[in-house]
Amino acid sequence: MLELASRADLLVYSVGSPDARVPNYVHAGGFLEPEDLDELNRAGVVGDIATVFYRCDGTYDQAPLNARASGPGLSLFKRAKRALCVVSGLGKALGLRPASRGGLMSELIVDGPTARALLWPDSQDDHTAAPEI
Repeated sequence: MLELASRADLLVYSVGSPDARVPNYVHAGGFLEPEDLDELNRAGVVGDIATVFYRCDGTYDQAPLNARASGPGLSLFKRAKRALCVVSGLGKALGLRPASRGGLMSELIVDGPTARALLWPDSQDDHTAAPEI
């Protein structure tokens, strides 16, 4: 699968969130021990793509647990001709901005509430607030 992904013209994926209230295969699937979660928190991890973790600044190199991740290296998403991230749910907003900052997507499809949270992070439903620039 990893070799096939490396040759793809289009990668379609979502971001995972360490937020326990957001369904997430890596976090909710019982694959991480409490010590693993503590290590991720200490490292500032805010999300994952295909089981590979990244931090709030979009970096992923030397992130804890990535050495044992089953997903592709995140440099694949940076090199891809098209990397389409599809996200729904406010719980994933925290990891979305860093993924963009890190160059891990070229295109984004997102639901309305999450888009508002990205544009107006301090006022999720206040449509009069100016977006952060």
